[in-house]
Amino acid sequence: EKPDVMFEYARRKGEESQVDAICIAEALASAATLPGKPRISMNIHGSTLGNVPHFAEHFLDAAESYDIAPERLMLEIVEHRAPWAMESFKSTLGTLRDAGVRIAVDDLGVGASNFRMIVDCRPDHLKVDRYIADGCSRDPVRAAVIASIVSLADTIGARPIVEGIEHEDDLDVVT
Repeated sequence: EKPDVMFEYARRKGEESQVDAICIAEALASAATLPGKPRISMNIHGSTLGNVPHFAEHFLDAAESYDIAPERLMLEIVEHRAPWAMESFKSTLGTLRDAGVRIAVDDLGVGASNFRMIVDCRPDHLKVDRYIADGCSRDPVRAAVIASIVSLADTIGARPIVEGIEHEDDLDVVT
């Protein structure tokens, strides 16, 4: 099944966090088979971070069992709905960050990845969605949105990542 269909079904059944945890375990297992020691990014729902007890400990134990250093890992937070258990969310992020895991807000500019998410999770990276990036060289509004996100990232000490650059003209806008 396509991931978006599977996660929508899981969301409707109230099982999104359980599916998230299974996907992350599988991603870590697969990453362990990669040659060298590449950096590994994986998506996770904010609700999983806030609603799954001891998520950080289980995640870090799983990474250790596959000999994957936390510094190689980045969790990209996506969210399709809010709210979640905010105190638990922030505590989980703190534990992960203290261990060396990098945190990103994914799909910035679409969905629920908004300014509240930035304030709540204090990310290391802001990932601009490809919808915003595609054609930014021909659309001054898209270019302005990217420039504002890059400026925001600089101000808060995060690194911007612009997804979906497929044309050299668009690359010139974001560099």
